[in-house]
Amino acid sequence: MIQDTVDTIIDSGLAAAGYEYINLDDCWQIDRDANGTIQVDPIAFPNGMRALVDYVHSHGLKFGLYS
Repeated sequence: MIQDTVDTIIDSGLAAAGYEYINLDDCWQIDRDANGTIQVDPIAFPNGMRALVDYVHSHGLKFGLYS
C-alpha cells in the first residue's frame, strides 16, 4: 500500500507540486526486544523497513516514521 502511495504521488504530479514526505505512523511495529528496540512487523513488512525506505528515497521522496 505504501509503495502504491509513493507511485500515486509521483504519477499524479503531487511530488512536482512540492509534496515530498511519506510518513508512516503506527501499525508497523509488533513489540520491543529485550534491549527495548522496536521490532518491525515481519508480516506487514516482509522485506524489512530498509527496503521500504529505499523505495521511497529512490523516487526522490523523504520518509518519516513514528511510533
